[in-house]
Amino acid sequence: MSERTLERVIDRLAQAMSHQRSVLEASDYAALEALLPDCESALAELESYPGGMAAVKRDLDALPEVDRQSLAARLERANIDHRVGRDLIALAMQRSAALHAFAATQSESATYSQEGSVSHATGSLLSRKV
Repeated sequence: MSERTLERVIDRLAQAMSHQRSVLEASDYAALEALLPDCESALAELESYPGGMAAVKRDLDALPEVDRQSLAARLERANIDHRVGRDLIALAMQRSAALHAFAATQSESATYSQEGSVSHATGSLLSRKV
């Protein structure tokens, strides 16, 4: 495979992962939805590289030292951006779950009535042995 093809695949992946990270850091989830197909396409392009990842490594190792270091650095940066993006998504999901739990405890149906039962629930939910 040509050096240009390898460089194009790595550059596309690095740009997609960098953009994804920027969007996630800004919590711009509307932009993220539009960006996901591009990220998936860039990852698929790398995965479908002729000869697979072994060929990517082989072709990378066959490049002159300066070019190899430059592309390896871009590939590593894309990997870091991908991991940071994954962690930011996990944090956003945890934050969302926490906000939902907080909102649920603040609702009127989550409070106790004067009789000791949960309001809007039929019958008493508290043990009479207490």
